[in-house]
Amino acid sequence: MTGKVTYLGATDEQVNWGSCDDPRPLLMEGNEYEVEERRVHSWHTKLKLRDVPGWFNSVCFDES
Repeated sequence: MTGKVTYLGATDEQVNWGSCDDPRPLLMEGNEYEVEERRVHSWHTKLKLRDVPGWFNSVCFDES
């Protein structure tokens, strides 16, 4: 499922959970990004954002 999300920021724990990539050097807090792909795992979900390299922990984003 695609859609838009707002980046909330990330902690070391959120980045390290599930071997996610670190969004902090790539994204700006409060900015909106388009989701290209989602990977749902048993304990977490990773998001791939359009035109941004990496897979990020979904808890770092607001989807409302």
